[in-house]
Amino acid sequence: MKNSKITILFLTIIFLSASASAQSTERISETTARAGELNKQAVKKTEVGKFAEAIEVFRQAIALRPDSAIIYDNLGVTLYRAGRLEEAVAALKKAIQTNPDFAITYRRLSAVYVDLKKYDAAVEVLEESIKLEPNSAIAHYNLGCVYVLQQKFKAAVAELERAARIEPNNAETYVQSGYALSRLKKYDEAIKQMEKAVALTPQDSEAQFFLGQLYLLNRDRQSALAQYRKIALLDSKLADKFYAVIYSKILITAIEK
Repeated sequence: MKNSKITILFLTIIFLSASASAQSTERISETTARAGELNKQAVKKTEVGKFAEAIEVFRQAIALRPDSAIIYDNLGVTLYRAGRLEEAVAALKKAIQTNPDFAITYRRLSAVYVDLKKYDAAVEVLEESIKLEPNSAIAHYNLGCVYVLQQKFKAAVAELERAARIEPNNAETYVQSGYALSRLKKYDEAIKQMEKAVALTPQDSEAQFFLGQLYLLNRDRQSALAQYRKIALLDSKLADKFYAVIYSKILITAIEK
């Protein structure tokens, strides 16, 4: 089974002014324009892995525009990618403080909390994100993944179902849902979810492998063998591994009888 994957969005290149009252809507101040240019430069540095340089440029931009949630948000993402997680939390919290209606930031902060294994905190900020954007498939998916990590599988299934209703073409949603249902020993339902996943991504050998495992758990050996043949076409090593699983299950069944 794959690990739960928390989605963190890309950096925001567009610079938004947070203090329109201080300037004409038709004329951007020189300070704002310079801060926006620095933000763009820092984003480009982040994209090529020059995190230390990017962080310094973001801080220069913040010195010019300390009221910009987006610059704090981008700084937080860059710190996250640089592995400076506690600093990332501080920057993202500052972004939220500056603009509490910026839903993306809550989702990004949740990803940092997950890496810090602060799952309760991740749930809290994702719930805030969903309040702001109730139809965000990413937010519901991420919340479902955090519930999986907490082994709250019923809650995970509910959130992942919400995500699938909003965005029905994300295979990973069905993978995570299938896993959560399997942990609840609802194998028939888990199989349906995984069949949806492999229909969307038929070349995903790991998803095919997990579906085969579910067939075995559901005592459907014929489907498991058919699944073995599909896996063999995609990944011979994984197929050998699955064959060993099938063989061990057959032996266990024979011993039990």
